[in-house]
Amino acid sequence: MLRRAIILAIFGGLFVYSLRHSSHIESISDHIFLVNFLYTALIPFISTWFVLKSVKSDMSYKVKIQPYLHDSLLLLICVNGLNEILIPVQVNIRIDLFFIIPCILVQVFAVMVAQFDLITKHRNQNDA
Repeated sequence: MLRRAIILAIFGGLFVYSLRHSSHIESISDHIFLVNFLYTALIPFISTWFVLKSVKSDMSYKVKIQPYLHDSLLLLICVNGLNEILIPVQVNIRIDLFFIIPCILVQVFAVMVAQFDLITKHRNQNDA
């Protein structure tokens, strides 16, 4: 499901970028920018929640969430790529980057912790 969202985000961004030069598209791109900005805020929180839930779960759940975590990281990168294309002129880019960079770092950290937890759980099962 996240892979479809990534493809949709990429094609949507290319479509909006190709129509960016029209005057009535400006307001549409501002709304898309706002929605992407909200996704940027929500994705790391949701991923962190899944990782914290997986700490006390069994091995099958940890294996099950791995593709979703990796896909959500790719989705976050695609959404932020769209944000950089669609950023309105009046937005301060420093505030944008001060928000986006920590969100990406939290997402990368969540993916790394989940992967490390899966590897250690797998090693413990093989040793036993």
